[in-house]
Amino acid sequence: MVKHIFSPTFFQFTNRRIGRRIFGKIQTYLYVTPVYAFIALFVAYPVVFLLVFSLFDVPLNLKYTFVGLMNFERLSRDPKFFKTFIPAIVFVGGSVAGQNGFGFFLALLLNRKVKGVDFLRAVFIMPWLISDLILGYMFLILFDAHGTINEILKTFGLQRVEWLMNTDLTIWIVTLANIWKSSCIVMAMHSSGLQSISEELYEAAHVDGASLWRRFQFITLPLMRPFIALSLIITTVATFNYFGVIYIITYGGPLDSTTVPAFYMYRWALEWGQLGYASTIGVFILIINIIFTAAYVKILLR
Repeated sequence: MVKHIFSPTFFQFTNRRIGRRIFGKIQTYLYVTPVYAFIALFVAYPVVFLLVFSLFDVPLNLKYTFVGLMNFERLSRDPKFFKTFIPAIVFVGGSVAGQNGFGFFLALLLNRKVKGVDFLRAVFIMPWLISDLILGYMFLILFDAHGTINEILKTFGLQRVEWLMNTDLTIWIVTLANIWKSSCIVMAMHSSGLQSISEELYEAAHVDGASLWRRFQFITLPLMRPFIALSLIITTVATFNYFGVIYIITYGGPLDSTTVPAFYMYRWALEWGQLGYASTIGVFILIINIIFTAAYVKILLR
């Protein structure tokens, strides 16, 4: 027995077995290395860069002056920044509700095995392909003082409405533009989720006498919960960081009624040349996005 353990054959077998285990572990790490590299390059590095920038006073000539937490103290005493959350509530809340509600409704309508449904999906996805510049000018033409909608009102004998000069209406106009542009992405996500649900579940429920609403309540909604959570996370984070239509249609006006935090950050960075203070605003926006994401995951993916 002892002679067998110390034989050359036994050592060769043991070395090969250990070598295979080591190679298997190395191979596993090699498979996930591109993922970690992608996360480090496109997620971790920008976040660290943002945090470091927020500790400096950085004008557009990129001359760094360390100020510590002074930017955060300055932000806590900036009334204009906190004022941007008033239009942000309407813009983000209205956009998320409209995009997910309308997108889910479209996905349900197009979840039919009928002729031409693929063509309709392609048509509904087209708004996403339109650039923010074209989208903005479309809505400018619609809601201008002498635009299409006012001409229609004039035809029916109604007075013109100064849509883009009304501080109560402008935020709803840019919200409508954002809903029109991004609902198709929500539709695409929910369509893939609906198609993953087995038809046998609906057939069994129908045989048991479940109504259409019951099938939707106890089959569709529970199985669509992960897709709904993902859609809410993506639309909330994307909208909170988005200001393209605001830039084109209103440029934050009138009287800052459409200035949201992301647009306020943009103005401090590229218009007023305070990259450090803009980064501090970016850190605050990042924290809010993390809170929203954690809340959605905790509530919807329990």
